[in-house]
Amino acid sequence: MKLFLLLLATVLLTVTLVCGYVPSTLPRGLRGSLRPTFTSPSSSYLRPSPLRMMDAAAQLPEVTLYQFQTCPFCSKVRAYLEYNQVPYTKVEVNPSNKKEIAFSDDYKKVPIAMINGEQVNDSAEIISRLQAVLGRTAENAGDPDEVSKYRTWVNEKLAKTLPPNIYRTIPEALTVTGRIADTGNYSPWESFYTRYIGGLAMFAVSKGLKKKMDITDERQALYDAANEFVDAVGDRQYLGGETPSTADIEVYGVLDSIREFDAWRDMMDNSRIKPWYERMDQVMKKTPQPIAA
Repeated sequence: MKLFLLLLATVLLTVTLVCGYVPSTLPRGLRGSLRPTFTSPSSSYLRPSPLRMMDAAAQLPEVTLYQFQTCPFCSKVRAYLEYNQVPYTKVEVNPSNKKEIAFSDDYKKVPIAMINGEQVNDSAEIISRLQAVLGRTAENAGDPDEVSKYRTWVNEKLAKTLPPNIYRTIPEALTVTGRIADTGNYSPWESFYTRYIGGLAMFAVSKGLKKKMDITDERQALYDAANEFVDAVGDRQYLGGETPSTADIEVYGVLDSIREFDAWRDMMDNSRIKPWYERMDQVMKKTPQPIAA
């Protein structure tokens, strides 16, 4: 029994990292911090880059992204890179042993990016560093204060509504952990364990998250967050006006991380975000193929 509880606690730690949240109910020694990722559309066709259109002489950085495939925070970094047509190498991190990021002594979360050989931690810091390296890019459109406000909102509100929604029921939880098992860097045993034991564990954890965040109806909380952003956009095409701002790209990336799940489909049907999302799809759909390491 003790062995089972220890294994279950390990799974809880592993799979909660995939939604960027570690519940306070885990034993203190097991509380960790790895955030996860997801796959966005890609194509060998290269559309004109907004960055290159502004500055043909711009020097593109060399980027390696260490990530989890189902992580909303990793997904928004990918969205930023792909919007700006920045080629990058993608390294999937095994959340059990994290050997892929063993080089990072003090920081064990994802995403981590190596930008021109320099380690940058945390999705917001990675995007800000890329902006500095790339120079003033097209997605700097919009009021700076408004863009900054919604870049913070993405992390502090929108992303936090996702775990209670994607793990809401046992079938939904098993779908998500199955996706994690299929795309993660796992051994066969770790894959089986994550898919089934992890799914049941995350279903239980999601109820604690819902209570912690004082959410009565998790779906309605997601719809309300989506509508809040739509209201901010107003009658503009994007928060940035005629072109997407950094906040538009980050909101899109976070929501794209749940694209294969019921919560995303329900959000499309029951909130007002679909027209904006479809416009973002059009500017994001033709992107370079990342290199999987």
